[in-house]
Amino acid sequence: MPSKSGAAENMEVKEQDRNSPYAIIFELEGVAIEARKAEFDVLQSLLREHGVEITPIHFSRNCLNTTPSNYLPDLLEALGVKKISAVKLAEEVEGGVALYLSSGDAVFNPSVKKILEAGANRGMAMAMMTTVKGPTLDSLSERFGFDEWGVQSFEFERTDRTFPRADCWLRIAKSLSKTPRQCLVITGSRVSAKAALSAGMRCVVVPDEFTVFQDFSGADVILDLESEFDPDELLNMLCPQNKPF
Repeated sequence: MPSKSGAAENMEVKEQDRNSPYAIIFELEGVAIEARKAEFDVLQSLLREHGVEITPIHFSRNCLNTTPSNYLPDLLEALGVKKISAVKLAEEVEGGVALYLSSGDAVFNPSVKKILEAGANRGMAMAMMTTVKGPTLDSLSERFGFDEWGVQSFEFERTDRTFPRADCWLRIAKSLSKTPRQCLVITGSRVSAKAALSAGMRCVVVPDEFTVFQDFSGADVILDLESEFDPDELLNMLCPQNKPF
């Protein structure tokens, strides 16, 4: 039987790359855009109007992976603040974050973008977890090119004290018709990474200034704030075509 030429072999490999059995799932607010930074900036500005100072440390300890309505009562108590309405402040924080998401200030995390571009070139299914809805989500998807890559959005309500949970990741995998081991999650916090790992998924962590000091034990790859990396090498390591599951 005649052997394949080098060109034919390369063509076959490239064709395999465009039909990957894997999926990439990422958090929109948790890692793709700086929503945590925006929330901190809004909260810091609002509290300063009342003569109260909040530091990134306060925010990291009290305000991650939950909603303002959940964390503000405890945060205000920890700060010794008694005259500010937690309910009203939560509404103002959420309004400020919504304004940020609707503006041009929301930018695409370059590390996440590199991984998604490499995944798109391989034909990987892609999905994002988000609590953003409606025209704001449509605008972000169009501006960042999610529509061109075929990124499916899965919208959740942050009703629990801690978000996301393992079942959130599993719901997305099931909708994509993928097993957990076929899913590569990109996340930015310990809670999200732990939930993805509990679901049996591979996990790349891209922390920010509020989560960089967290414990990411078990994560496959941790990209620090200044990481230089080859996204194709990363995907070859975590999503090898010759050992697909």
